[in-house]
Amino acid sequence: MKYRLYEDDGISREYKKGVNATTLINLIGKESIQINAVLGNYKGMLMQRNYTLYIHLGKKPESVWVNGVEISHWDYTTAKLGVLTVQCGRGR
Repeated sequence: MKYRLYEDDGISREYKKGVNATTLINLIGKESIQINAVLGNYKGMLMQRNYTLYIHLGKKPESVWVNGVEISHWDYTTAKLGVLTVQCGRGR
């Protein structure tokens, strides 16, 4: 499954000229999510990003990895029908 995150300045009409940025997010198999580099730019765009992922799972994972490193700052709750919450990005 693929998702394309679209963003622009939210103010001007520059998006009509193709001034925007997109980020491709892929689900790889059943266990990996890949957030690709941002393509494009616009005035006022953030150069660094943090993401919070809410992932619906049937059971609590044994471990969570970001960029090849096991992380400890994640949460899994059954109160929300089995949702894994992961915060990642620069500055995390």
